[in-house]
Amino acid sequence: MSFSGDTKSTLAQETIDKNCCLTACLAGMLHFSPVTDGNVLTFKTESKEVSSFFSSLLTTTAAITAETKRVGSAYKTDKSFRNGYSYMRPN
Repeated sequence: MSFSGDTKSTLAQETIDKNCCLTACLAGMLHFSPVTDGNVLTFKTESKEVSSFFSSLLTTTAAITAETKRVGSAYKTDKSFRNGYSYMRPN
C-alpha cells in the first residue's frame, strides 16, 4: 500500500468523539472523493478501513445507511437517493 493509503487507513482507525469533528471528516471525504451517477452517491477507495469509516460517518452524522462492497481491487460505498440529492461544495 502507498504512503497515502497507509495514512488514510491509520486516520480511519482513530477514535473521534466530537460531533463537529465527525461532520468535518465526512465533509472532507465527500468533497474530495464523491463519484455520482444519477441518484447514487459512490465513494471508492482501495482501503476497506476507509470505506467502512465513510459508511459509519454517514450513519453517525446523517442517519444514512449505505452499502459497502468490494469491486475488483477497490471498495465501494453506495447510497441511492430515490428523489435525488444535492451536495454543494464550498467556494
